[in-house]
Amino acid sequence: MKLSVRLYHGDTTVEVGVLLARDRRIFFEYDAEFLNTKWDLSPFHLPRGPGVFKEKRRVFGGLHGLFYDALPDGWGLLSHVTDST
Repeated sequence: MKLSVRLYHGDTTVEVGVLLARDRRIFFEYDAEFLNTKWDLSPFHLPRGPGVFKEKRRVFGGLHGLFYDALPDGWGLLSHVTDST
């Protein structure tokens, strides 16, 4: 499975890179043009640079923390909210 990662900044859409799932691992590679920007989205664990990154710690099921944090949390996973009034 391959997923494009984009950053929406005002009226501009910036291609950040690609996430790829293969052999039960998740890999990320920055887009070449994104490397020319000044944005560091995760400077300690996913530093801006060329090459393919593999999450070694597997803290978030193999997904890089930057992307895991963007997933819905408990509230976002609820299919409905019950009104208690």
